[in-house]
Amino acid sequence: MGSGSINKEIIMDHKNEKSLEIKTKQGDVFLVESKSIISPITNFFQKLWSKDNKSKYCHCGVIIDDEGNTLECRWSVCSINIFSFYKNKQILIARYINLNPKKFKKGMAQILKFKGQWFPVHRLILHALHLAKFVHWEKVVCSELVSKYLYGIGVRNN
Repeated sequence: MGSGSINKEIIMDHKNEKSLEIKTKQGDVFLVESKSIISPITNFFQKLWSKDNKSKYCHCGVIIDDEGNTLECRWSVCSINIFSFYKNKQILIARYINLNPKKFKKGMAQILKFKGQWFPVHRLILHALHLAKFVHWEKVVCSELVSKYLYGIGVRNN
């Protein structure tokens, strides 16, 4: 199952209410609408700190191959398949068009060390209070995992 021949799931375009086919690519970053236990709390604080008082997506990760397998922080940092796990969920996919294999490898080097790490609930409290950027541990929540990946590929500064 290589070069894009895999059957992709269909999602809805929330603006036009029509189906769209998702074609993932190694190195894409995704945001997803989540219904987990902590989602309402995450969305509350995201709304509180956002400029428009809105929050829809409260989970994110990195797509590690063209088949939609991910590296993300759920209850632990793990790999799942975006098409089977997030079926019928609203997903936003972002792609860095200047990504190449060398940059992808550097980005993955920044985050693979977290694989298997348990979810650090205490980090969410720091994020809620806007203190997470001042207090660092070697544990990451999903947004920090993606941030470290983006740093590794050269999209952001630290």
